Amino acid sequence: MPIKDKPSAANQVARLQQKFFELHHASKLPFPEPTFKQIEQLQKYIALLLDWNQRINLISPNDEGRIAERHIFESLAVLSAWAFPQNAAVLDLGSGGGFPGVPLQILRPDLNMTLLESRQKKTLFLGTVIRELQLVNCRVVNARAEELPKTSAEKFSIVIARAVAELKTLWEWSRPLIKTGGVLLAMKGGLLTNELHTLQKYDSHVVPLTLPYPQAWEVDVSRYLICLSYK
Repeated sequence: MPIKDKPSAANQVARLQQKFFELHHASKLPFPEPTFKQIEQLQKYIALLLDWNQRINLISPNDEGRIAERHIFESLAVLSAWAFPQNAAVLDLGSGGGFPGVPLQILRPDLNMTLLESRQKKTLFLGTVIRELQLVNCRVVNARAEELPKTSAEKFSIVIARAVAELKTLWEWSRPLIKTGGVLLAMKGGLLTNELHTLQKYDSHVVPLTLPYPQAWEVDVSRYLICLSYK
């Protein structure tokens, strides 16, 4: 039986570079053309994910060979679906392995990124990523989302979450953390009719907006961005 090759960070970042090249030449890249430093940071990040995933569950083992396509493409496609203001304060709620916060920080280093993670081991991983990649505008906070408003008065222009909880729960956790005029961006998939109904029963003033990802990013068509804000 043939031995399966281990996933390569270099091969995966090469696929990312090809995608960036295609989007740039189609004038659809939502950030400046990546520098050598940013490409190097992406490769180090993928390598760290592959290494740490042997010890703690950051991503599915089935995704180790497709981190670029399965995780990074969608994280960055958010920038094509929603305009992030320059220097915006962003909270990645339930960051886990760093998606979408770390790819966003790498390609938009102007953003002031906070990675919120309740599990100690994943917090240690995120701290290592920040240190190894020298992400100067990024920090990690080890806390539960519902507890954060009790310990910090800080508020954010954008709270973003990927595969964390149902919309009602996300809104309940996020609402005290969002600045006036700010938004919650929920990266979701599948049918959300029941979730949206439950959300609007909980808070009739919230306005949900469903945003598809541009086809050029090749994100699974069943996935999209839900933007929640007040009327």
